[in-house]
Amino acid sequence: MKIILFSFLFFSLYLIALSCSIGRTYNGKNIEGKYKVVKVKNIRDQDPQLTCIVLDKFTNKPLRDAVIIVMGNKAGGFTDSTGQLTLSLHSGTYYLQAKNGGNSSLTTKMITFAPYTNTIMMFKLGTNFIR
Repeated sequence: MKIILFSFLFFSLYLIALSCSIGRTYNGKNIEGKYKVVKVKNIRDQDPQLTCIVLDKFTNKPLRDAVIIVMGNKAGGFTDSTGQLTLSLHSGTYYLQAKNGGNSSLTTKMITFAPYTNTIMMFKLGTNFIR
């Protein structure tokens, strides 16, 4: 009985290890995106503005309905058909996150938004491949 139980346990662990390695193979690879601050320009409004442009990293085409989240500011929204979104923020330092279905999500380092500025950010989201 102990041999059967041990064999069953060993076989179960083998199947779990095998399924994890198959899962990694089928999940494919994740091509990371990138971001950059394109321009910071002065504006008349005291509240800082953020303009995001979200593109697919491989095609350079705009990503419609990509989600932009300003963490810690309770601000965010969806990009339009041109891949753009403009938000008014409170002055401060925040992380930004961009994500879209089928593409990788991307979180920035802390970025400071000062009064009387419009910060223009470009996100190029990578792709999650499934083999």
